[in-house]
Amino acid sequence: MNYTITIHKVVTLTHLFARGIMLVTMSKKRILIIFQESPNLVAAKDELYTVSSMHNAEIVAGGRIGLPDIRKALRFSDKWDIVWFIVDSGWDVVKNAGYMDLEGGATDDDIVSIVRSSGCDLVILNSCNSIAIGTQIAEQTRADVVSTVIDVPDVQAVTFGVSMAKIILDGRSYFDAFRLSRPSGNRTYTYMSSLSSPVLPPKDLIIPSDATIVETLARILDQITSLRSDIYSWRIGVENRLTALESHIFPKGNKLSRRDIYLATIVGVLGLLVTVALVFILRLVPQ
Repeated sequence: MNYTITIHKVVTLTHLFARGIMLVTMSKKRILIIFQESPNLVAAKDELYTVSSMHNAEIVAGGRIGLPDIRKALRFSDKWDIVWFIVDSGWDVVKNAGYMDLEGGATDDDIVSIVRSSGCDLVILNSCNSIAIGTQIAEQTRADVVSTVIDVPDVQAVTFGVSMAKIILDGRSYFDAFRLSRPSGNRTYTYMSSLSSPVLPPKDLIIPSDATIVETLARILDQITSLRSDIYSWRIGVENRLTALESHIFPKGNKLSRRDIYLATIVGVLGLLVTVALVFILRLVPQ
């Protein structure tokens, strides 16, 4: 019997098993899921059960969920990875602010406070017209935000949410999960990077003096790749904000083409130049 081959197989299988356990454990996220039952979210229970079964989730669900219930659930962990809202939301024309349809009401300021308390890295607002609250979260907290720009069919929202949870479980980044899960030709979902945590070179970029040249180059390359990914995420966020603004200005689907934007910009610049020239000429003319 070849003991060398047998030992090698045992070591290899043990290593693969340990690595698999580590990957599954590391990829599971601590998620706080808030689900408010609604006639508009009939299929959303499938999203609730599927996401909670994939990750380490705490669920706040029912027909009458309020802010006190969410704050109470926050105490179950000092640090949440994701806060996942499956709650109707929209824009309050009278108050000129975003709202979430929780028991007793919830403004964008209330949701921002919840997110800050959670310490999470990502907020998912998987319900219709959540862009208003999402923008406030991205601007005032350290969390990235996935939100909707317009009304999203219930089934499509469930498909998107389940896909994101699965891809995150596989170890991909939040932005990769969003990019791979959003509907083709997407104009319904947006990913906003936190504006309160700007992209800066990591503090550990300083290279140890005993590091080899190969290790040094590899580390610098990793940092550059990470920064490039963050910058790309920021650019997508800005583009999606413009798309959201455009959809509010043109609710019937009349969109501005790039040609229209360029022409408007050129006309504006020419108008400004003409105005400056006229002011200059009038100053030269004797009174």
